[in-house]
Formats: sequence, structure tokens, C-alpha cells
Amino acid sequence: MSGVTVKCRTKLNGGKVRRAVKRSNPTSLKGAGALLRRVAARSVKKSKKSSAVGAPPHTRQGRLKRSILFAVNQSLGSVIIGPAATIISRTQHYHEFGLPQKRKRKNYGIGMSGPIRIGKDGRPVFALLVTDRQVKKAKALDRKYWPETTTEYPKRPLMGPALEKIRGQLPQQWRGVVKE
Repeated sequence: MSGVTVKCRTKLNGGKVRRAVKRSNPTSLKGAGALLRRVAARSVKKSKKSSAVGAPPHTRQGRLKRSILFAVNQSLGSVIIGPAATIISRTQHYHEFGLPQKRKRKNYGIGMSGPIRIGKDGRPVFALLVTDRQVKKAKALDRKYWPETTTEYPKRPLMGPALEKIRGQLPQQWRGVVKE
């Protein structure tokens, strides 16, 4: 038996590698964000009925599917993915984790619209608030007609299960992006 010994020296330029990774990272993050968005949107079904607790939520008109957006933050090296609150409010946030939502009191002020009296039909009449007296009345009517309530949202996760589905595919988004 003959033994062969081989000696080898390698030189790694860490700074060059880090710069290459930083330069190509937004492209990979964009691909990962698009993949997660696509998987999450496909798991939302259009239906008039609510989904079962623990299953992805249903959408009545398709707004939930359209509200799932993603954005790459290059300075932090991250991607944010999920339903946009500006399109469908924060309701999906409460469903994702099964959280309660407490109704917030309106902060009425001069120049804002608010309830000023009770109409003949027994419902509050809204108008532009122009005096301090109207603001006080609006706050009193708000407390009387809209008590502080808490709405319990059943857990209907969307983004968490979608991320679990694609977890094995995420490293592929970075494969081959660092080139010399």
C-alpha cells in the first residue's frame, strides 16, 4: 500500500464573497417572496361560506387573494409578505393567530364627522362637528350606542402554512446567484 499525501492551499476573499451575496440577495428575496405569495394566494378559496377553523380563510369576492403582496427591503436584507391592511383591513392578522380584536373608541374632534343626535328612526345622525359641545355629544353617543366589544376571531392561518409548504424550496432561490 502506498500512501499519497496532497497538500493544498486555498485563499478565500471573504469581502468579495460578502459583496457578491449582498448584490444578488434582493433578486433571491424577490423570487422567494413571489413564490410564497403565489402559494398563499392559491390556498385561498372563493366561497360565500366561512372556512373551517384551522383551514386557510375563504374570500367572498377575491379581495383577500389580491391583497397578498410582497416587498423587498434591501437595506435590511428581508422580504415582507402578507395581506395588505390597506386593502382588507387587519382582519386577516387576527385570523392568522386566532386573536381577539377590541373595538377602539373613535377620537372625535372639531372638523370631523360624528353622531350629533338620535334620529326619528332611533339611529344616530352624523354631521360635521363644529363646536366643542358637538364633540362632547358625539363622544357620549359613541359610548351609548357602540359599547366596547371584543370580537373573537377563530384561527384560520394563511401565511404560516404557506411558508411551511415551500420551506424546502427556499434555498433554491439562492442557488447559483453568486458568480465571479
